[in-house]
Formats: sequence, C-alpha cells, structure tokens
Amino acid sequence: MTTPFSYPKARHARSQTPGAYADYRRYKPFLQIEFERKCVYCRTPDTMKGYEGFGVDHYRPKKKFPSFSTVYSNLFYCCNQCNTRKGEYWPIPSLETTHFIPNPCDHVMFANLQFKGVEVHPKSQAGIIAIDYLDLNDDASLEHRQLVNFALDMFESKRKEIQRLIEGVAAKRAAGEKSAHEATAARNKLQLQLSEVEANIRRLCGV
Repeated sequence: MTTPFSYPKARHARSQTPGAYADYRRYKPFLQIEFERKCVYCRTPDTMKGYEGFGVDHYRPKKKFPSFSTVYSNLFYCCNQCNTRKGEYWPIPSLETTHFIPNPCDHVMFANLQFKGVEVHPKSQAGIIAIDYLDLNDDASLEHRQLVNFALDMFESKRKEIQRLIEGVAAKRAAGEKSAHEATAARNKLQLQLSEVEANIRRLCGV
C-alpha cells in the first residue's frame, strides 16, 4: 500500500551542503530538500500541512546547546506540532544512550519506531520516549493518517481503473474497433485523468 507513513530503515546521509548562516531559519529550504518534505518525527509531508506548518528543529536544544544553534548537522525538518512538543527535551547524561528522541541521521528510525496501520509503535526505549514526548498517537494525528490512507486507496484504485481503460483502448484499436483518431483522442483523455490522479498520489505522499 502506498503511504507516506513509514520510517526509514537506514540512517540518512546528509546530501545538502549549505553555507554558514547566522540565522538558523535560513537553513529551512535545504532541510526541506534534505528530508524529502516530511517531518522527521511523525513523517507527515508538508504538502498536507503547508510549508508554513513546518520549521527548523534543533536536535540539541539551542537553549542548552547554544553553540549548536546554527550547525547544520544539528538541524532537522520538523512540523510545528512535533517541534513544539519536543521543546527543550534532552535526557540527563546517565540516560543519553537510552532515553533520547531518535533522529534519522544518528539512528535507524525503524529500529526505534514503526507504523502499524496508522499508529506508531515503539521498538526501543527511545521509541517509547519519542511517542510519549511527541504524542505521536494523539487522536487528531490518527484521524489524519486514516483519512490520508483512505484517500490514497481511492486514488490507487482509480489509477488501476484508468490503466485498464487505456489498455482497453489499445486492444480495440488493434482489433479495428476504433480508428487511429478515435483511439488517440480516447487515450489522451485517459492519460490526462491518469496524470491528475498520480499528481494527487504524489501530493498525499509528499513527493
């Protein structure tokens, strides 16, 4: 099933190399590309919440680690909801190896968190911490994911239906049941519908 709600199974290697900025907010466009327009914590694409619904997360909180406030490797693309909930959280030194909130560059997200349907389930102590502090399974988030997956299922079914119709047009042309002009017109109309459906699928998946 096509869905944006899945965690990476490998650590992310940063691809963007922005210059040095005094204002961390200037890194946001690079982070959007870096993390494929999805919140690194809840995996919601910004195509749903909008660019303004996302911000720059300081993995090491800037109040506790001011020297990291504009270090690109400390910055992540994050929806405003997760960013607010994460706040200034940072584990005490004795718990740093177990009670951290995982991020995709330093950790394998799938080793800590996994979607089962629309719910996020923990796979480690760090996963429990993330779900708790970020409230990843609040009612609004669960409802939103259900609606997204329902819409994706509908669009996937429509895509398959249109593809069958396109194949049917080709078969009728081969059998002489449609002229070349009729087949081309019918195929073009169906291709336009297919393009619109696929654009909606990409939008819902954040592509």
